Amino acid sequence: MTYKAKTQYVSGTILFLMALTFIAFNIYYLFFLLLIFLLNFMSSQLTIDDEKITYKTYIFAVPIYKKEVAPVRITELKLKRVSWAKKCAVIKVIKGLNIRVINFHPETIYQDLIRYAKDNDVKVIKTKDYKILEKMH
Repeated sequence: MTYKAKTQYVSGTILFLMALTFIAFNIYYLFFLLLIFLLNFMSSQLTIDDEKITYKTYIFAVPIYKKEVAPVRITELKLKRVSWAKKCAVIKVIKGLNIRVINFHPETIYQDLIRYAKDNDVKVIKTKDYKILEKMH
């Protein structure tokens, strides 16, 4: 199953408008402004298959990062709470960057990740705060 996430446009737009108000124009300022603008149009995609998990990041539908992880390379799946009432999953891998799963839709991604971990004998860690969120939903 494929899940999608987009960046929060409100915070990025506010940051972009704040950066426009600076008076000093130099190359670093323009680079910073361009970076904020591009980050506003960033999205992610996570695909869970039987044999691997694929994570992709896009800017304007152009892929900029792709990571495929086999279940053998996953050390643990950590489920925790972020913000006030949002769930987050961190897929910890043996080598390389961990995959952070937050703001993905539909919300069934967390149950699917738990099922995937149990099917492939991956350790699942649920924090106390996450267990409280599970009871609420």
